[in-house]
Amino acid sequence: LLNLVWLNNTKAFGHCAGFHSSTLKWGDIRLHVTETGLEYLEWEIIDNSDGQGKSRRAGTECRIYATPHSPQTCPVQDYKEYAQRRPPAMRYEDAPFYLSIKPVCNLAALYWYNSQSLGKNKLSKMVKTMCEKGNIPGRKTNFSVYQSCSSLSEAQSNQLGLICNNL
Repeated sequence: LLNLVWLNNTKAFGHCAGFHSSTLKWGDIRLHVTETGLEYLEWEIIDNSDGQGKSRRAGTECRIYATPHSPQTCPVQDYKEYAQRRPPAMRYEDAPFYLSIKPVCNLAALYWYNSQSLGKNKLSKMVKTMCEKGNIPGRKTNFSVYQSCSSLSEAQSNQLGLICNNL
């Protein structure tokens, strides 16, 4: 689930200026609903123009919409599941977005994640690990995560989604 949420965020927000997985906070991505009832996630950019970096602004280019016609591949459903599996103490705005996984976790357990951030090294190897497990050729690094993900064909991208569900 963690890999899938990371992949969804990277594909959706990786092109947005200032988006960095390693510094992402829980409050940076918010769940919203359109007037027609369609859910979407929006990365809210911290605006430093006031010198304090406390105000947030949203941009329509930094959204990912639910796919109600395909719930098994819906990024909003993945986000909501990830939110439910986080410890309640890690649901505040300044909590790290990506949390470390409990070493021994029963899928029926309520919480799958520890109350500590996922390490930088683990984050930096995610796309490489997924591509290796999926036998996707070529050098894939997180140096330029968005380019790595966007350079994949749709079939390869779908394959990564399947791999994420099985890691």
